[in-house]
Amino acid sequence: MPIVKFRAVTSALAIAALSGSLALVAEAPASADVHVLSCRYVLAQSLTLWNAPSGGANVGAYHAGDTFQESGIEGSYRFRINLGTGATVWVTADPAYSRPC
Repeated sequence: MPIVKFRAVTSALAIAALSGSLALVAEAPASADVHVLSCRYVLAQSLTLWNAPSGGANVGAYHAGDTFQESGIEGSYRFRINLGTGATVWVTADPAYSRPC
């Protein structure tokens, strides 16, 4: 399932014709975020975790075979990842290094 992140600009956000006749309509307040999470499988030997969407410091790594849930692309083409600890990290979104689960 692909990751899609929307910010509602008005009181209702409508997305139609996602798949032929399929339509999705999400009612949300003006400041609400709608997140569709995506599972990713690491292909690279190691994938650096960063503490910022652009630049930042190395705070760990994922390794080949690891999986993670990303919640959108930010900054320097990096996936945003919310860890179970409550921390947020970023990892490259280059498709050469991970693929959908």
